[in-house]
Amino acid sequence: MKTPAKSYYETLEIDKTADKQQIKRAYFTLVRRYQPDRFPEEFKELRAAYETLFDEKKRAEYDEIGALPKLVAPLFHYAQQAYRLGRYDKSSELYRKILQTHPKLLKIRSEYALSLLAEDKPGKAMEQWEILCKEDPSNPSYARELAQSYENRGWHRKAITEYLRGIELDRGCAQFWTGLIHCHEDANDMGEVKRICLEAFEIFKENDMGTVSLYTVIFMSCGMDDRVVGKCCLQNVVRLIRQGRIDTPRSFAEYALSGIILMVTKAEALEFFPLVLEIAELTPQLDDRIKEILAETKLQLEIRGLASEGFSDIFHDIFAIQVNEENSKEARLVMAALEWTILTEKAILNPQLVRLKSKFPDLYELHETFFDEALSTTNREKLIQQRLKLLEKHHRVPCGFNEAEAPPPPKIETVRRSEPKIGRNDPCPCGSGKKYKKCCGR
Repeated sequence: MKTPAKSYYETLEIDKTADKQQIKRAYFTLVRRYQPDRFPEEFKELRAAYETLFDEKKRAEYDEIGALPKLVAPLFHYAQQAYRLGRYDKSSELYRKILQTHPKLLKIRSEYALSLLAEDKPGKAMEQWEILCKEDPSNPSYARELAQSYENRGWHRKAITEYLRGIELDRGCAQFWTGLIHCHEDANDMGEVKRICLEAFEIFKENDMGTVSLYTVIFMSCGMDDRVVGKCCLQNVVRLIRQGRIDTPRSFAEYALSGIILMVTKAEALEFFPLVLEIAELTPQLDDRIKEILAETKLQLEIRGLASEGFSDIFHDIFAIQVNEENSKEARLVMAALEWTILTEKAILNPQLVRLKSKFPDLYELHETFFDEALSTTNREKLIQQRLKLLEKHHRVPCGFNEAEAPPPPKIETVRRSEPKIGRNDPCPCGSGKKYKKCCGR
């Protein structure tokens, strides 16, 4: 037995007498439970129910549909059920039959348009949105759908006109602004893109209705030029993701985050990086390459910040060699000189090593074996001599000395005999009477 389709009131788990505040509260509560990337179908149902019941005109029409004549109401419910089951051709056929006898039911026509879209008939769906916008020009939802239809067709001028009309109807709808920005980007009108982004930013920066998509687009368009705008955009992205209010599929979020990471890294916008890391932590399904870029960038920024934290330049140079994976003869000699300095300047550098291990564990791990040896009291002299021998072999002065201050080479002591020298032809001292070369010296 098939389960009957839920009403919008049942979808939002509210009574038919619920007011706007109760509808809004119920919607955002359920959106946190059914996030669009994990429950796309449930989210669509929630969104459709919210948009219908929150709008008084659409709600009245929906209630009117609920009171349709007995011959029409079953068709509407069967059409809804067919749509949920993925039988879009069947749902389109049923909606079309209802419109033949009730052409003024705009709710039915909008459901018909959505069904045609799902059936992969965007041209016919666009015709229905045009009819809806003509019948109800004050409805922002119809304007949004028509603008998106034009944009998908590549009709940017028509799409821009419709997006602008939608903004006049609902200035606080982020989707109109995002669509308008994308259209100007496709037209390569970057001056207008920046102007619109800044205008949208002023409207949404203190408005709770902004979206992840909009703030991401604004950041990527003008966040590098205006660091205050950029930081505020990323802060809002973090806030919305934490609230579970992601308006795009996870794949788009990953793509957008990739762009932000590359942009921040390339521009060396260090003040943005903590926010980027926070966004990455909230986006677990990241591409491995993006994870590598994040890790590399984090290390590079920590290396740059060592001097400001009071660490010796020696550590900066060691980590620069490690991160860049230099393995040339020159790099090995420089590393030996740096290690020699750490080993010989124990009183000054050991406390810094201890603090490094605590404050920057990822950096410490890059050269952990040597650092642990340097902190240990055993084999210190042996380690010093190993590095000194390598440097002297290649005629290098250890780090921290100039040529005039170079330590003198070790003295070679002469070994003297304790007994007199015996010639080969002398008598052997053993008393055999033979020559030394024929006896013990053989």
